[in-house]
Amino acid sequence: MIRSLSVLALLLGASVFAPARAEVNECTNITSLPAVITTQGVYCLKQNLETNISSGAAITINTNNVTIDCNDWKIGGLQAGVSTNAVGITATARVNVTIRHCGVRGFQTGINLIGANGAGHLIEDNRVDLNTAVGVLVQGDGSIVRRNRVVDTGGRPNSGASTAFVIAGSGAVASDNIINGLTVVGAAGNGMVIAFDIYGSGHEFRQNVISGLSAIGTGAARGFWGSGFGSYRDNTVIGPGAGPALDGVGSGSMCSGNRINGFTSSIVNCADAGGNLAN
Repeated sequence: MIRSLSVLALLLGASVFAPARAEVNECTNITSLPAVITTQGVYCLKQNLETNISSGAAITINTNNVTIDCNDWKIGGLQAGVSTNAVGITATARVNVTIRHCGVRGFQTGINLIGANGAGHLIEDNRVDLNTAVGVLVQGDGSIVRRNRVVDTGGRPNSGASTAFVIAGSGAVASDNIINGLTVVGAAGNGMVIAFDIYGSGHEFRQNVISGLSAIGTGAARGFWGSGFGSYRDNTVIGPGAGPALDGVGSGSMCSGNRINGFTSSIVNCADAGGNLAN
């Protein structure tokens, strides 16, 4: 029996202390910022990179089918200050852009994939922090946004609103993301904070955890807010906040298993599919 337990302990230890994933080596190394990508393929970081630009983008993607894997290194823009207009990683009207394992810090918007013709993006396992207005903006049908941490977003002077995620396009899925620390410096002392600002229909939001929403004045705090309809299940939104914490907006939205704590208003415009709890 003792021997069996010892073997089990060794197996568990091997799984708990297994080394981190292998570094991406079959890639084109990005060695300095700003950088412009014009050829399809896989790009990576093998060190932290910094820039002091206050406009434009640290990395611009000008073609389709591009993967950026930062190997958990950081793209930093804090040197430009809180009034920066610069973006961390951007692409306009591209398809099949993947951004993973990146630290993106200190920009107006951390990750910025825009354009109505964009589609099929994958944003996963990133750490996006200390961006002054928006953490991650993804516009494109069928995009997936998962397992990202968006921390300490806000602080841009007189912005009026700060947003962790903007999700636009039909059929988007956002899951297992963590949002903590969302503040705003609003004009006339008022400002709104939004964890997920949503545009489009047929989306699904599941198992996201939201906390630390700090609106000011008459500004509201929203966990989920926008347009269209979709499915919201097993999300956690922790206040305090004026709410509603979850606004399903469009007719046809369904909510199940969500946990809301500390909001004056919890869930609106969303059919109750069971298991929702509000305190």
